[in-house]
Amino acid sequence: VSRTMQEKARALPELARLPVHYLPYGVPMPREDQAVRPDPVRPLRILYLGRVAQEQKRVRLFPKILEDLCASDIPFHWTIAGGGPELPFLKAAMKTGGPQQQVTFLGPVSYAEVPALLREQDVFLLASDYEGLPLSLLEAMGCGLVPVVSDLKSGIAEIVADDSGCRVPVNETAGYEKTIIHLHEHRDELVAKSAAARL
Repeated sequence: VSRTMQEKARALPELARLPVHYLPYGVPMPREDQAVRPDPVRPLRILYLGRVAQEQKRVRLFPKILEDLCASDIPFHWTIAGGGPELPFLKAAMKTGGPQQQVTFLGPVSYAEVPALLREQDVFLLASDYEGLPLSLLEAMGCGLVPVVSDLKSGIAEIVADDSGCRVPVNETAGYEKTIIHLHEHRDELVAKSAAARL
């Protein structure tokens, strides 16, 4: 699903005699009037959409990210959409106090609900330690969300450029909250990255 993964597969000795093809895929693009337009005044809206699992997705980083976001005093609304084995843990560990710093758990959402959910957000968070090319990332960027994602040598690096999103070194776990805080404090950059994410 990406040129990077194609080259990795070609380099495997066990695949040396087999053809390895790049099969790109895409997602429907919303109309321009359905895209996100970040509001410079309201609290930053953050979305995690995916399996709520530690394996691959590293969702146990979320309580620490939340703690640092709360300590920074920035206003935000973080939505976690999806089901998985870590959902009870996150619900118990991720508590916020004031109305300007909120976390909402939606649980599993149907595919039909995703477009409307995306239109309500500003930032798409993905802290995985490995990925191919997530469809949820393509859908989020197509809707104008700014990705804050792990800097993985996969399809992610091919589509998330410096002008359209933020890649965080996978072992720099504090980088996710630092990047989100930076985007809150630099709303002009958020708006510019949002527009570039759709291209």
